[in-house]
Amino acid sequence: FGGLDQNSSIIKLNKNNGTIIFNKSFDNGGIDAFENGVETPNGLVAVGYINSEDPYNTFYTEGEGFISFLDNEANEITSFSIGSYISQAYRIILHENELYISGLTDEALNYKMMKMSLSGEIIWHYEYGGSGDDHCFAMDMNEEGEIFLGGHTTSDTENWDVYTIKLSNNGEILWEKKIGNPRGFNPYYIHDEAWGIQSTRDGGCVVVAGTGDEYGDYSECIDNICSDIWNAYIIKYDSDGLIVWEETFSPLDIGNENYDWAAEDIDLTV
Repeated sequence: FGGLDQNSSIIKLNKNNGTIIFNKSFDNGGIDAFENGVETPNGLVAVGYINSEDPYNTFYTEGEGFISFLDNEANEITSFSIGSYISQAYRIILHENELYISGLTDEALNYKMMKMSLSGEIIWHYEYGGSGDDHCFAMDMNEEGEIFLGGHTTSDTENWDVYTIKLSNNGEILWEKKIGNPRGFNPYYIHDEAWGIQSTRDGGCVVVAGTGDEYGDYSECIDNICSDIWNAYIIKYDSDGLIVWEETFSPLDIGNENYDWAAEDIDLTV
């Protein structure tokens, strides 16, 4: 799921040899793209945005949320705007034949979470965040239907911090946590930006992020670790939102060359 020539697109590949089974694009309105999709008993459902005001940005494009219901060959069944609920739909999950959609509100001010039936009826929708900017880019769900949202925030923080929320299946906050600056620099200059989250079998989750600064007039080094060299940043929470561990990783962990790293997503093996 993504965008080709500024249109929402979906490509299906043969898993064994990579050959294209289908490649379809939809001009859903202005500059548009699919961000994510899911299989359902009826076919496919894709979410994203239309009418983007920023064609050169894939994080928050200042568009309107959009959803498309497709059959198994990616032929459109129905599509419609959800822009009155969500500015940019970023992730979608199917659970017990209901759709859960997360993303960003207008101006990327808050996290947004929606629950929808397979017929497109909105069951509930909520916003989460504070007085600053709250950017939601990740979502996962455990077998109990509890929802985990990941991203970053400037609400009541010195700079961008990783912002993780655990919700009940009805959208109620079970806990929310903010954390950042794992390497101990001046927190005023450090960005901690999360992009991926994965639920764990103990009722908790693992969040992946990047940590570093991007200011021309600031750089701080502690021994051979410098703030302007970004590292991958991984945090493990338990079911109650307590930190089990947090770690940073850089190319120096596997070689002699040091350059910017960040973690964008994560999966778990057995």
